[in-house]
Amino acid sequence: METKWLEDFVSLAETRSFSRSAQLRHVTQPAFSRRIQALEAWAGIDLVDRSSYPTRLTPAGETLHAQALEILVALQSARNLMRSHRASGQDVIEFAINTNGRRAHPAYPGGFEVDIDTNGDGLADFAVYNSELGAFGTSGQTVVNVVDLATGAGGIYYYADADLNSGNIILTAPASVMGLTPGQTISFDVLAYDNYFSGNVSDSIAGMRFTPGNPRYAAASGITGSVPRLSSANLPVVASTVADTASSESGLLLMYRRNAVSEADAIRLR
Repeated sequence: METKWLEDFVSLAETRSFSRSAQLRHVTQPAFSRRIQALEAWAGIDLVDRSSYPTRLTPAGETLHAQALEILVALQSARNLMRSHRASGQDVIEFAINTNGRRAHPAYPGGFEVDIDTNGDGLADFAVYNSELGAFGTSGQTVVNVVDLATGAGGIYYYADADLNSGNIILTAPASVMGLTPGQTISFDVLAYDNYFSGNVSDSIAGMRFTPGNPRYAAASGITGSVPRLSSANLPVVASTVADTASSESGLLLMYRRNAVSEADAIRLR
C-alpha cells in the first residue's frame, strides 16, 4: 500500500469526483482510477459506490476515510519530527500563513512569497517562497525556496508544511542561509499571488517586523499533546516586552490540522 493511494482516496472523498480529484492530484483520470482500485484491492472490499453521482463512499469507505485522515496526520507529525532532527543545531525561521479560503493543493493556485530585509536598509535581501518540486505537475510535492535577491543564488531547503484542501501553509527556511542570528531584527512583506493562471499579486501585508530569538508572544515551553474534537484546552502564553522597532507582533496565530470547520484563529493580544 502506498501513501499516495490514501491521499488520492481522501481527495476523492472530498471532491466526490474522479475527474476533479485526478486533476488536483496531477494524474490522468485512468491512472487515478487505477490507484483507487489498487487501494480497494489492498483493502479487500469496495470503498467507492460507482453507481451514484456524485461519487459516494461505501460504509467501508467511510470507515477507511476516517482512518486515512488519522494516518496522514500521523505521517505528517512524524515528518515534522524528522525535520526537527535535521534542523538540530541549525536555527530556522518559519512563516505561517492562513488564507480566507482553502486551496485544493499547497502548490497551486496560491503562491506565497516572503520578502525579507535583513540589514534594515528598506530593501528586500531574500525571498522565501513555495513551489512544486520539479516541473509543473511532475511531483505534486511543495517545497520552500530561498533566493538571495542581490545575486540570484538560491536553493530548496525544506518541504512546505501544508495539507491538501487547506488554507494553512508554513514556510521553513534556514536562518544561516540568510545570515540571520538570534536578536537580529528583520522586516518583511508577505505576498499572495496567483501562480496558476495570471501570476498577479492578489493580497499583501507589508512592513512587518520580527526579532528571531526574542518573540513578543510565545506558547509556554513544554506544551505537547492533542485536543480531542468538540473539546477544549488551555494554552499558556508568555509575553515579553519588545520594542515596536523590533516587532510588529500583535498576537498569536493558532493553526489546526485537518479541521473540518475553522482551520485557524488569530488571537489578538495587543
